[in-house]
Order: sequence, then C-alpha cells, then structure tokens
Amino acid sequence: MALFKILAKVAKKIDKSKGEDTVLKTIAPLPDIEKYKRIMFVGPHPDDIEIGAGATVNKMVSKGKDVYMLICTDGGAGINKDTITPEEIADIRLKEAKNAAESLGVKKFDNLGFEDGGAYTEWELAKEIAKKIIEFKPEVVICPDPNLPTETHPDHLKCGRATCDALWLSAHYHVAKRNGIDVTVDQLVNISALAFYYTNRANTFVEITKEDEDKREKAIRLHTSQMSGTDGLGTLLYLSLRDVHMGEKCGVPLAEGFFVMHNMHRHCVSESSNW
Repeated sequence: MALFKILAKVAKKIDKSKGEDTVLKTIAPLPDIEKYKRIMFVGPHPDDIEIGAGATVNKMVSKGKDVYMLICTDGGAGINKDTITPEEIADIRLKEAKNAAESLGVKKFDNLGFEDGGAYTEWELAKEIAKKIIEFKPEVVICPDPNLPTETHPDHLKCGRATCDALWLSAHYHVAKRNGIDVTVDQLVNISALAFYYTNRANTFVEITKEDEDKREKAIRLHTSQMSGTDGLGTLLYLSLRDVHMGEKCGVPLAEGFFVMHNMHRHCVSESSNW
C-alpha cells in the first residue's frame, strides 16, 4: 500500500496537459542506451547492423563498450545470379561481415546461419538468439523494428519479432526449459533496455560524429557484393541525409535514431507506443 500511495502522490504532481503517457514516463523513463556497458546488436542479414546503426556501433566501441554483433541469416540469397550457389554466396558474405565488424572494432561477432529467405520459423530463430543472450548477458539489445509499417522483408520481420521473443525465453526459467534451452536460474538475463533501428518512431537519438559516419561508410563498403553500383551509392547518400534529419530532431548536427523501451514498457503498456 505504501508504494501505491507514493505513486498516487507522483501522479498528482504530473502535468496532465502533456499527455497521459507522462505518468508512465515519470515512473519508468526512457533508458539512456549510451550509459550501458554490454550492448548486443542483432541483424537479419550481413550488412543490416551497419546500415541501421553502424555509426552507433562505432561510437559504442570507441567509448569502450562491450559490443556484440549477431547476424541471423547466412546472406545466401544476396546475389541475384544463377552462376553461383547460395552456399558460395554465404561464404562471400560471411567474410565481408567479419571484415566489416573488424573495421568497426567489434571483437565479438556471430552468424546463426539461418537460410536467407528460407522457411525457418520465428520461434526457431528466437531460441537460438536466446542462447546467445544467455551467453553474452547484454544490458541492451538493439534489433530491427518488427512493427515498421512499410517493412515487407520476411527476414527483417522475423528477426525483430524473434529478438523480442528471445528476451522472454532468456529471462524466464520455465519458458526456457520448456523450449529446450539448458539454463540455470542464475544464468537468466533480464535486460535493461530494448531498442529498435529501422524505425519510423524514433524516441531516442544517439549523437554521432563525422568520424562515426565515415567508419560506418567504410564498414558498409566492405560488403562489396551488396554495395557495388548505383544501389550502394544510393544507400550511402540516404544514410547521410538520414543522419542530418535525425540530428535536427534532437538539436545536433548528426544522429542515429532508435525506438527505445524500458522493461516496464515491453508488456501490457499501450502508452509507450506513442513515444
């Protein structure tokens, strides 16, 4: 009862003219993802983390954070030629991804090897991501927004949803055990923040420098099989313009934007979707 009395007093002091979701923000404010030490980035394909959040990866590494890049698929459908097999494409893209991660200074990198464009299920992927979460023990997990209205790529949608599923699998003992994940209670991971890149509803902005931007471009260019010709130039131009646009939203020259949630925002709370 004492807790409810405290919360009631807090609620009375809140300016309701700023919106009902102000109550939730007061009780559970948006996490500052830059203050955490262990950060896990999850990408559907080789190159997505770099495109969606590469400058932020570089900034986090330069600040001494423990950064982990986890790729879900092998990228084996990423070259539209019938003269090369998916297995050969996957080998090319794995090498490119490792080189890109290394160029950003990331020391921990994995590829789960699910077939790019394949018939794997979200839940199968979630279980494998959960195992990596339990192993790495991140404080923050950053993945594609599974609710981006314009996203139609199955791998992107499954990656975002599976990452959200994995957070529950890795945080609850009996859920994990029921799904064949060998874990003890002491090994469970309850992250501090979930963030989405590739989002249309950024509520948090990470200020980046020109150096961060340049390092992102270098990493993206190392995905040679994907970034040749006008498509590659168009991607890089878009990202530069996006950095300026996101910077304008938060009053800095350059930024990358994310939709960030506190643990309290991730279950049964509608207000957080408005932020």
